[in-house]
Amino acid sequence: MKVVRFVVKILSYLLIAVFAVITIYNVVSFFKRQSGEQVPLIFGVGMAVIISGSMSPTIEVNDLVVIYAQDEYEVGDIITYEGATKSVTHRVISKRVDESTGEIYYETKGDNPINASDGEIHESKIIGKVVLTVPKFGYVQEFIQKPMGMLTVFIGGGILIILTEFLTRKKDNEEEEE
Repeated sequence: MKVVRFVVKILSYLLIAVFAVITIYNVVSFFKRQSGEQVPLIFGVGMAVIISGSMSPTIEVNDLVVIYAQDEYEVGDIITYEGATKSVTHRVISKRVDESTGEIYYETKGDNPINASDGEIHESKIIGKVVLTVPKFGYVQEFIQKPMGMLTVFIGGGILIILTEFLTRKKDNEEEEE
């Protein structure tokens, strides 16, 4: 019985830690987005929600992609870069190094067969490589990045902490009475 309670307690604290990380990440991202960053990176990691079908069938609309900044990217990598008004997530189809300056340019294209090449993208516009795709989780991410969503996560985390403490103390009191 004590082992089960110990495992439940550890899982509760782990869940609370996850809520805390999500809350902190989203608050920092919210303020970074307000200052103009299309995909805020925190410790080189960012998240974006796919809003078009240009990467279908590989990545679908409303999928969440986790992006990791790297020094260089290779042909075949799926990357996210700064577009004119919004970030774009497409596959690298070619890479060119300017011999006179040493600067790198990437040509990208969406996986959807109807897409044309995006042309060359300067390395300074690259945000990062897609390292994880979470299908349809974009709905959740979009919600929790808004003030009402952040408040919901914050309140939910608070309720979880209070509930965990209440149940732990209740069980401790019941054991003392026995």
